[in-house]
Amino acid sequence: MSNEKSPIALIERLTKIGIALSAEKNIENFFKMVLNEAILYTNADGGTIYTVTDDGKFLKFSIIYNKTMNIKLKNVFIDEKWPKIPLYDENGKKMMKNFVSYVVHTGEPAIIDDVYNQEIFDNSGTKKYDKANNYHSKSMVAIPLKNHENTVIGVIQLINAMNDKGEVVPFSQRQIALLTSLASQAAIAFSNNKLIKNLEKLLEDFIKSIATALDRKSKYTGGHIQRVATLAEMITQKIQNDKKYFSNVRFDQNQIKEISIAAWMHDIGKITTPVYVMDKSTKLETIFDRIELVNNRL
Repeated sequence: MSNEKSPIALIERLTKIGIALSAEKNIENFFKMVLNEAILYTNADGGTIYTVTDDGKFLKFSIIYNKTMNIKLKNVFIDEKWPKIPLYDENGKKMMKNFVSYVVHTGEPAIIDDVYNQEIFDNSGTKKYDKANNYHSKSMVAIPLKNHENTVIGVIQLINAMNDKGEVVPFSQRQIALLTSLASQAAIAFSNNKLIKNLEKLLEDFIKSIATALDRKSKYTGGHIQRVATLAEMITQKIQNDKKYFSNVRFDQNQIKEISIAAWMHDIGKITTPVYVMDKSTKLETIFDRIELVNNRL
């Protein structure tokens, strides 16, 4: 497999992957697409995508791949086997000894022809990992993922580029240019994805806050909205998992979310309903039972 393609084919491919990344809502599938594209272009033996944690203090493994070690594209968001990489020491000083942390702090792509013979980072951890897994890391490249504010939000790292004969070769400058373009597209799409998710969460929290306030408005119907929402989610899940009566009914993530929001909002009209209407026990009751007034008049 050649890792150098015609410029026109590369531009077309980058355009297609950019469109696909913008449309992908599932973050795990998103990272798979990015890493798969980077590996296909460079014919790398392995690769990893790291993302910066929300507090900005660590890099966490998001997805890994290694052909020789038979590790398929695998999401490792919660896998304790892959510990977080610290970006700062206990005194707040930048840690540069790891290749990817070095790239985060410099904010620039870095390329290494021979991992065992370089002075960019401390390779003792790489040697230890190679020895434990009977592997040999040689050529390596790391590309920062930068958002619209030019802040590094992650890193794409590839290892051991292969030529057509299956020999490990250095990554080329042309590949770095294309990987940087891919990283830029991925970072923008990833930032947009996070922004949309944050807005959705803000909307859900706002709706739940209103529903909670409505529940507290009446001493007789308190907790009603929350119970309806919980039951709606339970019923949806039951239908989703049922293979006998509802085998043809399936909800995607957006539909499940819509059902949940609809349940939380089903009594939203109560926000303008007077308390005496919500709490009345008879049609004649407002602040007090007016049946006595009717009796007196009669």
